[in-house]
Amino acid sequence: MEGAENIPGTGPVILAGNHLTFIDSMIMPICLDRPVYFIGKDEYVTGKGLKGRAMAWFFTSVGMIPVDRDGGRGGVAALMTGRRILEEGKVFSIYPEGTRSPTAGCTGGVRASRG
Repeated sequence: MEGAENIPGTGPVILAGNHLTFIDSMIMPICLDRPVYFIGKDEYVTGKGLKGRAMAWFFTSVGMIPVDRDGGRGGVAALMTGRRILEEGKVFSIYPEGTRSPTAGCTGGVRASRG
């Protein structure tokens, strides 16, 4: 993650990045000294059986906010949760493209900057 030094140690932060790989949201918290909360498709937390429960535990423990992508209400609910996270002075990450980038080879991941 380029520019991590520009992220303040306290207060609300929005990270908007290019979603290049499946593990982007897991790598970001490793690069920062603060917990990062991010939106992810609810299929990651609604699976059945042992594998489904393990995935649900993992994704919620790393800060994923599930979003139902079948309609507008689910997206609004996830964004309202993001707003609450920011109001609490935490870090909220979002991928404006909404899914992994089709031009992953041409983009540069998350770059943090002030201003």
